[in-house]
Amino acid sequence: MNKKTLYTILIIIFIVVILFFCLRYYYKEKETNINLSNNNSKESIKENTINENNTTKEEKEIIPKKEENNSDNKIPEETIIKDEDIAVSKDKITIIDESKDTACASAIEYYYEDNNYKYYFTCIKSGSIFVIVDGKKYNIKEALNNKVVTMAELESNGFKPLKEEKNLHLIDVLKQAGCNFKQEKKQVVESRFTNKTCVLTGTLEHYTRNEAKAILESLGANVSGSVSKKTDYVIYGTAAGSKLTKAQSLGVMTMSEEEFVQEVENAKE
Repeated sequence: MNKKTLYTILIIIFIVVILFFCLRYYYKEKETNINLSNNNSKESIKENTINENNTTKEEKEIIPKKEENNSDNKIPEETIIKDEDIAVSKDKITIIDESKDTACASAIEYYYEDNNYKYYFTCIKSGSIFVIVDGKKYNIKEALNNKVVTMAELESNGFKPLKEEKNLHLIDVLKQAGCNFKQEKKQVVESRFTNKTCVLTGTLEHYTRNEAKAILESLGANVSGSVSKKTDYVIYGTAAGSKLTKAQSLGVMTMSEEEFVQEVENAKE
């Protein structure tokens, strides 16, 4: 065997040894990594299990606390408005009548008025009627006078007030003061003027124009301000103007003031 061949064999052996150790190292590292991975997985699972157990315990501890808070925030029974105390409850307006629990004095109580009506209770109980608007409680007089609510809003929620028209109240006051609102029928005296149309013109000496008109109406006449073919009499005084001229042109009967006074006297007899 020559030297060249020997060197070749040695080199091959050296390479095989190196490959052997490299492969061994490779598989050993791989095995180590697998073991580490498995251990990490086990630890992760264990940690998750512990966290879940802790979470469950915390939830169990929190739930009773919520119940305790709810019990602390519970509204006392005496502050709850019972159904039987609520007259009407719609939307954001609630009307409460607390007078049912106490006897109110028997008398008509005035408590509010607007442009058209005056409002009354059938007994003295305005201090026991309350209105709740948006969670705030007001006495009914306070709520109405401060414009928190209007009577129309209360009525739309079912409140039925006793009300009286202001004009009717004024009429009652005037009647109590002695005013007479009955219109008496005028007594008509039969005369030559009854159902006749009369016109007054000129200046009268015995009566004013209004007095003469009232006398003619009491005698059944219709007094007009203008002359036409339908006019029956034109009664004239001094300084009579165009009305007298027109009456003469139309052939309407004319009567002087003296004749008129005489007719009035005859009607009185």
